[in-house]
Amino acid sequence: MSYKIDRLDDFGRGITKDDDTICFVSNALIGEEVEIDITNKKSKYMEAKTKKIIRESDDRVKPLCPYYLSCGGCNIMHMNYASQLIFKKNKVENIMRRFAGLSNIVKDIIPSKELYYRNKVTLKVKNKSLGYFKDKSNELVSIDSCYLCNEKINKVINELNNIELENIDEVIIKSNYLNESLVCFIGNNIDSNYLKNNLLNIDNLVVIDNQVKNIIKGNDYIIDMIDSLKFKVSVESFFQVNSYQVTNLYNKVLEYASLTGNETVL
Repeated sequence: MSYKIDRLDDFGRGITKDDDTICFVSNALIGEEVEIDITNKKSKYMEAKTKKIIRESDDRVKPLCPYYLSCGGCNIMHMNYASQLIFKKNKVENIMRRFAGLSNIVKDIIPSKELYYRNKVTLKVKNKSLGYFKDKSNELVSIDSCYLCNEKINKVINELNNIELENIDEVIIKSNYLNESLVCFIGNNIDSNYLKNNLLNIDNLVVIDNQVKNIIKGNDYIIDMIDSLKFKVSVESFFQVNSYQVTNLYNKVLEYASLTGNETVL
């Protein structure tokens, strides 16, 4: 039996109905006719994955990432980039209308670099392998690289895959405009000396062992920039992950604020 996809939810899943029950379908686009496998049944809705595409949308593209269908890191890479921007615009409009009673507030989404834009990633470690968890599970998908992360982070991932990740649960990797790296290992009974001696090309190494933080090489921060302003970015601190959009974002805020220099702002 096939199903027609009517619209997308906020996570990019296709929405259809099985009898009167709403069904959310991963890897499905508006207008497509698909065969599905039900993966989860609730009293008010079901979840499914696309088994076969009977009629394909013109917006569909083949994802570059070999992990896409199993990894839980991305969910709209099967949609062309122009359609992704429309999806994001509609998503914001729907949320603001539903929760704030506001409409027609989004003009256009400013295009970004489509791939290799992230300056931070958090990866899981299981059985000494590094990667992402599958969607809604703790089953690890081991990776060699990530199409969303910048070149420096992918070099770090490659280096980490060549060592023993013993007693490590999670790895946070950050990089900056100078192409410097900051890597934090989180776990219990971590061999800090082993990491320091085997990760010679990583600039700054931090270990959080049983919630105690130790700097084993360099600093626990890097310096990054937005426009002409420099920021101290630590392991714990928040910084916009899209290096190519962050200046656009804050310049747009300044434009809307129309500041004259006489205001006090919070």
